[in-house]
Amino acid sequence: MQSRRNFMKNGAIIAAGGMALGADTLNAAQNTGAQMKTDTIRNLTPKAKENFIAFLKTTELPVGYSDPEFISNYINFAFDESLEKSGIDHKTAVLIIMASLVASGGENEYEHMVNAALNLGVDTVSIKETLYHTTPYAGIGKTAQFTRAMNAVFTKRGIDTKQKSQQTVSKDDR
Repeated sequence: MQSRRNFMKNGAIIAAGGMALGADTLNAAQNTGAQMKTDTIRNLTPKAKENFIAFLKTTELPVGYSDPEFISNYINFAFDESLEKSGIDHKTAVLIIMASLVASGGENEYEHMVNAALNLGVDTVSIKETLYHTTPYAGIGKTAQFTRAMNAVFTKRGIDTKQKSQQTVSKDDR
């Protein structure tokens, strides 16, 4: 029971980090291609910089081009403090972040986190299952919207979106 309680507590920490991804946090980097400013790089913790690059395979500045203090604080929180305090491995953490983004409606960030999950070696079945499991909590409207976003990332990366069914439970087994 203590192990489950710790996992839930640590999962909440990671989810908070995921929820911290604002409406266009990572989308700005995709659209501008701006490199991180020297001030920002200098103010990142080594672990935040390492994790940011591991997740996103870039050193592009997500937001706050004119406010390096804000972006440094954000990256240090999301990619160092919340990840490292939780003790959860990065693959699990990115799946938790993805689920929290579905619940909060962060579609742009979700696409970036699907890429991050693939960059970290998370298999497509786990990515899909995580999304499917959000349906009872977030509703079919959001899940359908995020399924399209997930499939767009898969297509862009050359991954077949019509994969073999993984279903193991029948209607009678529920």
